[in-house]
Amino acid sequence: MELAATHSISAAEILLREVERAKAGNLIISTKSSGNAAGGEAAVAQALVTWAQQFDYATLVTHARDPSDPQIEDLPRRLVGLTASLLCIPPVRAAFLWSR
Repeated sequence: MELAATHSISAAEILLREVERAKAGNLIISTKSSGNAAGGEAAVAQALVTWAQQFDYATLVTHARDPSDPQIEDLPRRLVGLTASLLCIPPVRAAFLWSR
């Protein structure tokens, strides 16, 4: 599954459909969003909660090269990144995989 870089209500709906069909909890998330539509960021954050609840091992995958990449530090500065980060504990499992 992959979360679109543009956070919109339609992106949240697409994510929810993918969660319903998915057999594994891996979610690729962009560390840089290109824009947010009205209400979209909140809808995507809510869809992330649904994603994390569906799998025993919800794993967040980023395009960052390693855990010290500055993109990882910037990710939780946005609502979607913060939500995804909090749902995946411990925050960094290995290289660029985050798991709860």
